[in-house]
Amino acid sequence: MDEEELRATTNEELKHIPLGIAGSPQRKLRAVYSEMRRSSLSVDETLPRAVTFAHAVSTVRDSHPGFQPTLFDPEYFEWRDD
Repeated sequence: MDEEELRATTNEELKHIPLGIAGSPQRKLRAVYSEMRRSSLSVDETLPRAVTFAHAVSTVRDSHPGFQPTLFDPEYFEWRDD
């Protein structure tokens, strides 16, 4: 996947994660997801977005325990916080 495809794919996926206010864990989630997703797709184009999303939530929760992500459509990321 070239740089343009990485950017387009990541930007499309970010449309499903609301922005959140400046400095919020939600905003951090978007930043972490974007970075992780671009990195993971450059290595493995078949990695499901759900895997990256779960890892990004876990990373945000390291500094914000109990964080609950806000999503427009949780099924898009196959997200269930059990």
